[in-house]
Amino acid sequence: MFARGIPNLSNDVIAGLNKTGDGVTSKSTFVSSDKLRFAQVDANRVFKALPETKEAEAEIAAAKEKAKAELGDHPSVDARAAKDRQLEADTAEKRRPLVNKIVTGIAAIGEKQGFNLIFDASGKSYNGVPVTIASRDIPDITAEVIADLGGNE
Repeated sequence: MFARGIPNLSNDVIAGLNKTGDGVTSKSTFVSSDKLRFAQVDANRVFKALPETKEAEAEIAAAKEKAKAELGDHPSVDARAAKDRQLEADTAEKRRPLVNKIVTGIAAIGEKQGFNLIFDASGKSYNGVPVTIASRDIPDITAEVIADLGGNE
C-alpha cells in the first residue's frame, strides 16, 4: 500500500523469464536492509472502523435489496448478470473514496514515521490482489491509522 526506497526488480524478472539480452541480467540497485523500515496495517479493520463506512455499506445493502426486488423471483441469466455487473460497479464507486482515504492516511503515517514499506496484512485487498505479510518484528500500525483517520473500533 505504501512503498518508498524499495528496489523495483520488474525488469530483472522479465529479462530473466524472457532470457533477453546476452544472458547477463542487469545489476539492480539494492538498498541495505539495515536501512529499510517495514510496518503492517490491517486495511480491512481500518475500513470497518471508519465512521463513513457504515453509511456506505448501508447504501450498498439497500441497492442490493432493490436490485433483488427489481429482478423478481425468476430473473433471466442475462438480466441477473447485467444487474450483478452494475452492483459491482456501484459498490466499487461507493467504496473508492474510503479506500483513497485509507491509502492517503497510511502514506502520511509512512512518511511521518520514516517507513519504507507498509503491507496490508488483512489479506482482503480492495484492488483484487491479496497481500499478507505477518511477523512479530514488523510493527502493526493499524490502531494509529484508525485514530488518525477519525475512526473507532
